[in-house]
Amino acid sequence: MNVVIVEDSELISSQIRRVLGKEPRINIIGVASEESTAIALILSSKPDAVLLDLSLAPGSGIAVLRAIREAGICSHVFVLTNKTEEAIRLQCEGLGISGFFDKSAAAQECFNKLIALLPPLPPLRPLFAIVEDEPFMAELVSDMLGGADVDVEVFPLGSALLKSPNLQWFTAIILDLSLPDIDGFELMDKLATDAEGMSMVLMSGHDLVVLRTAKIYGNGIGLKVRGVLTKPFTKDALLASLGLLLTTELGQAL
Repeated sequence: MNVVIVEDSELISSQIRRVLGKEPRINIIGVASEESTAIALILSSKPDAVLLDLSLAPGSGIAVLRAIREAGICSHVFVLTNKTEEAIRLQCEGLGISGFFDKSAAAQECFNKLIALLPPLPPLRPLFAIVEDEPFMAELVSDMLGGADVDVEVFPLGSALLKSPNLQWFTAIILDLSLPDIDGFELMDKLATDAEGMSMVLMSGHDLVVLRTAKIYGNGIGLKVRGVLTKPFTKDALLASLGLLLTTELGQAL
């Protein structure tokens, strides 16, 4: 995330840079202490986020905020100020901000809100998704993976999987083709767009013809369907479908 700091106090600016510098996903691309410099910096760099003081020397943080909004800049703006009057807060909110914080009492809260916008870090261990609406079956599959030194997330709905912040980090998705909210084929279409090349194992109570058709379809749209399983299946059958991932890709990840 690219961040611009607008702060007229060099001491406070350096403290902010020190705190945010500990987060490797934040890239501080510029610092400004004057209104005109801040506007020019933000217009040219179009940062993802701005930390904005309202008291500048010379100038006004509100003028900076107004100028960048009029120019169509949609960066998240976090106001960090000693000017905490309600009228000022409302004026800032009217110009579009992501947060308004008292510099003397809520600086850490401001930083936390900024960090919350960051994408998730890669998992420390391989991460598998189980998409299964039947709780017993979901728990059973999760238990089958329990000894493989991996982490597991369970999703009862396909829509919940698509909203997961970890979607890009899954090593593989174990998908039930029959879900209450979305057809398995439709879900694969969405995954082909949102998680291109994702490894998958398909499971279903349908006969093998349906599963094999789904495998051909999934591979045809850019997914990597490693295997198909007819319910009920054994732990050995599941691990065999994931064999290459468990012995090669996961070993490299670890």
